[in-house]
Amino acid sequence: MITGPSDTATLPPAPPEVSSNGFLAGAAITAAIAGATVAASLPALCPFRICTGHACPGCGLSRSVVSLFKGDVAMSWRYHPLLIPFIVQIAVVSLMRRAGASMVWYNTLLIVNLVVILGVWAVRWRLGQLDLVVGR
Repeated sequence: MITGPSDTATLPPAPPEVSSNGFLAGAAITAAIAGATVAASLPALCPFRICTGHACPGCGLSRSVVSLFKGDVAMSWRYHPLLIPFIVQIAVVSLMRRAGASMVWYNTLLIVNLVVILGVWAVRWRLGQLDLVVGR
């Protein structure tokens, strides 16, 4: 029987585990807020808008986030009416995942979200509500 050095003597120390205190989530939220604030003050960077001259389905989300964090819920809703429902949806799905709930319906939820955002975009375009977003 061949014996080698003990496994514990040759293994490097384990990397420190990320604590579950939500530091990374807080950093991601802070980065998103900062990015949305900067993006709201820049000229159009949206490839869809640059190519077509029209607002994309997500047009107004950055300004909606900024308005929401300023406490102006009405203006946030005017910039993009789906921001608040999506925030609630993200919170509910996160809590369900954390609780260990089955996520077999997750792909269906993504498809439903896609259909809803395209439908809302079409209605907003037809009603002329995207003029506020693109600054016309």
